[in-house]
Amino acid sequence: MFLLKKIYCRSFQTVLKIAIPFLPYRNPKTLKSVRDIQDLLERKKCSDILILTDAGIKKLGLTKRLESALKDAASDRDPDDSRNRK
Repeated sequence: MFLLKKIYCRSFQTVLKIAIPFLPYRNPKTLKSVRDIQDLLERKKCSDILILTDAGIKKLGLTKRLESALKDAASDRDPDDSRNRK
C-alpha cells in the first residue's frame, strides 16, 4: 500500500509541476498608500472589510492608519450608516 501511495503522490506532484506554467495567475495591484483603499473599495463595491492579523501587530499599532482610512472611507460613503462606529 505504501508503494502505491508513493507512486500516486509523485505522479500528482509531477502533473502539477508541468501544469503550473499554464495555470492562470492574476498580477496583484499594489496600492501606493492606504488612502488609495477608498477608490478601490468604491470600484469593487465592497461594504464589509475584514482585517486579519495577530495580537502583536495590533499591539504595535501597525494597523491604526489602515483602520482610520477604512473608517474615513466608510463615513464618506454613508455618514448615516448605523454600522459606522468610531
